Amino acid sequence: MLQTVGDGPGTAILTIKSLKAWVHAEFTVFTLFVKFTLTKKLKQAKGNAFAQGIHDGGTLTSGKKFQVFGLQFVDPLWEHNFVLCLALKRSPLNTNAAVALLFDKTLIERTGHPLKTLVSSMIADRAAKGVAESCELEMEVCGMHDGDKLGSSATGALVRTKGKRPINPFLAGQELMKSLHAMGVYFSYSNRFDGLCKLGASVDAPQTRLQVDLNTTRVAAQHGLVHSELRMYKALSLYQAVNKPSWALSDDQWVGAAEVEATLCITKTTTTCCQYEKVFAGAYGALIKGTTMNNLRAGHLDIVDVHKVSKTGGLPRIRKYDLSALGQQCVKRATLEGERRFCGNVTEELAGAGVEMSDRELQATLLDLRTVQCAHVTKEQRDTALQLLKKQYVAFGAQCLLFDRQEAATAAELQASRKQKAAALEPTVASSATTLKVEKRDG
Repeated sequence: MLQTVGDGPGTAILTIKSLKAWVHAEFTVFTLFVKFTLTKKLKQAKGNAFAQGIHDGGTLTSGKKFQVFGLQFVDPLWEHNFVLCLALKRSPLNTNAAVALLFDKTLIERTGHPLKTLVSSMIADRAAKGVAESCELEMEVCGMHDGDKLGSSATGALVRTKGKRPINPFLAGQELMKSLHAMGVYFSYSNRFDGLCKLGASVDAPQTRLQVDLNTTRVAAQHGLVHSELRMYKALSLYQAVNKPSWALSDDQWVGAAEVEATLCITKTTTTCCQYEKVFAGAYGALIKGTTMNNLRAGHLDIVDVHKVSKTGGLPRIRKYDLSALGQQCVKRATLEGERRFCGNVTEELAGAGVEMSDRELQATLLDLRTVQCAHVTKEQRDTALQLLKKQYVAFGAQCLLFDRQEAATAAELQASRKQKAAALEPTVASSATTLKVEKRDG
């Protein structure tokens, strides 16, 4: 492999032993760089915590549980946003307190600094948000994970349970997605897609391959599947009429598929913006969530007009107010999931509440010139944000003062130590000089 990707024949080939040694050496260099960078950053921040802690847990097929820990921060030169994966640790006990303790020990081991010294905020999925509380930090949830759950609930992929019994089942949605998946798989092998394209050519249908939802953990894969199938509706409807496949959809199911796709098109706003926004986005979270909730509550969907799709151009959409029963349920499920995750709703009924903002989001909104005058922030929220900022600035300034005093004290101690050593050396130097003069005179 090394010869293939390297310089060809003659490239050095590592044994397992030497490969392990090479990896170990590389990781040692990495940890030295991390320690150096964090020390510089701590000095720049005058001892204030500056990094965002990142963690997630998982279970291997063997049943063993692990936690992965990382840090995110801007480098001391303000040129790069570093995202560091520091460790993958075995975690037999996965309570909030146990994970917090393991995170702290890992940071000390990898960086030489405890968690409280480095981490000012923490992000995780909703199931692990209590770890931040155990670290005495504000509990915040990953926007991508939370936003993804809106679409999963809309399709029926996410169903809440109580006592292992479903609270909000959605069999119609699950059956529809199962048929759409079977359709995608059907055309993923053999020469069936070629036959589909031949039929589609007679009705000016595109010749776009169906995107099979191989990723089972992200609803974006399901959206890609439905989106691609609606694009090929003309060819697919003709194919199923001729060949009578097992996955064939009824007219009502095609309508439902268009409504599901339109709903997922709304919910993907939350996850897409979270993943691809390049500029600092601390103040944008509430706006993104609010936009999604407003679109879900609008009372209509912009569905793909499958009859007007052609080989050229994008997918034309039409606004639809009279949704099918499946479409209504799909939108309601996405809206309720959004309220439960963004608006503080803890019931199984829609409440229409607004999006809640964390302390960090409130402060970021007041500091960001793009959002400081936005109407989504109430006067009460502005007042709260102002008080939070005052508290933060006081704490930050106090730490800076303490840091400067400690630095001055350390410098004074170092200078005193140098003077003491110099004074201790003076008699020796003087004695050596006298001896040298005597030797020269005698000579």
